[in-house]
Amino acid sequence: MKKGFATLIVVIIVSAILLAVSVGSVLSLFTLRTERMQSRDKFQSRYFAETCLEYGFLHIIQDSHYSISSPEVISIPNGSCSITSITESGNSRIITATSVVSRSFTTFTATLDISDINNPTITNFQEI
Repeated sequence: MKKGFATLIVVIIVSAILLAVSVGSVLSLFTLRTERMQSRDKFQSRYFAETCLEYGFLHIIQDSHYSISSPEVISIPNGSCSITSITESGNSRIITATSVVSRSFTTFTATLDISDINNPTITNFQEI
């Protein structure tokens, strides 16, 4: 009887250890998957915001007085971005673009020098 009881206790302890290891592995894999998805979403958000900046640059090069009165939303496959502002400052245009993918949010601002409209240059680029 005592031998059977000891065996039962050993089986319960080993089962508890295996269960703890299994739960730990599942939680670790879930965390890794979530981090990868967030990383992918941030990459897409940055890409979409840069796309909006390029779109704004194109319009400014075509019309140096191009402006917006409200955010201009641009649809992109699998998402969207918006040009939130374009500010004139002499021969420079300051453009702000934003994109949200899932819970990843990116805002870029860039300054485009158009003193030579045939050769515009980006003088400042930063993520806010």
